[in-house]
Amino acid sequence: MDKIERYMKKIKEHYADIDIRNYEINNIGQKNDIIIINNEYVFRFPKYQKGIETLKIETEVIKSIKDYITLTIPNPIYDFFKYQEIGEVFAGYKMIPGKSLYKDTFMSIRDKGIIAKQLATFLRELHNISPGKVKNANVPVYDSHKKWTNFFRKINKKLFKYMSPHARKNIKKEFEKFLNEEDNFNFQSTLIHGDFGPTNILFDEKLQEISGIIDFGDVRFDDPAIDVAALIGPFGYGESFVNMFNEIYPGINLLIKRGKFYASTFALQEALFGIERGDREAFNNGIAQYR
Repeated sequence: MDKIERYMKKIKEHYADIDIRNYEINNIGQKNDIIIINNEYVFRFPKYQKGIETLKIETEVIKSIKDYITLTIPNPIYDFFKYQEIGEVFAGYKMIPGKSLYKDTFMSIRDKGIIAKQLATFLRELHNISPGKVKNANVPVYDSHKKWTNFFRKINKKLFKYMSPHARKNIKKEFEKFLNEEDNFNFQSTLIHGDFGPTNILFDEKLQEISGIIDFGDVRFDDPAIDVAALIGPFGYGESFVNMFNEIYPGINLLIKRGKFYASTFALQEALFGIERGDREAFNNGIAQYR
């Protein structure tokens, strides 16, 4: 029995009332295999043991915050977490229409102000959800200085040997500068999406507006500038676009400085993920610019 057959067996076993007419698998995600049923429902199965708890937290969080968010987010109506084993655990929700808002599509949008208003509203709402509103979820709370210090240590230990001397020197300089500036850690942690990039922002081409936000697998209490980082990073929409948020989300421009630093680490994060998970493609993609 192959992977997709095992997944379908589990779905039918726990939700026999679903009328399954067709299905397909998308296994290119880093953390989850995705089954699309009837072009209508999305089921996510963790690929790794650690991903089981992550999916459980994500499912509990989005159930508890959906009433505080204006944009459409996944609403898990199917889930199974009884047995903490790969292939047993899953969560499913009705598919949100739209396509990922990649940069090429973004550049063709006539009225980017509408998009800015929608995304600014989403971030303002999300970042203002108090811990007390997030129920029944062991949501991670990050110590930002500790997290980035540990990340730098991992880069030094696991990635430096694959880099040119020039790249090592520049990375060391940038991290030490960031870690030694107290203002970079003088902020109020908030609930964040954690992976707020173009892939997870869905766009309705007909209506020319955002149709929803997906994949809350990295949700946690952390620096809100992390959600800004992906928007101004190499695959995002640029700093000038984020500055348009200020009318809806006052002070968001103050997050941009830290956001730029976080965005500069994306390739390092991909390379580290690749070397730790044995994903050669991710490692090669991430390390390429540092050779």
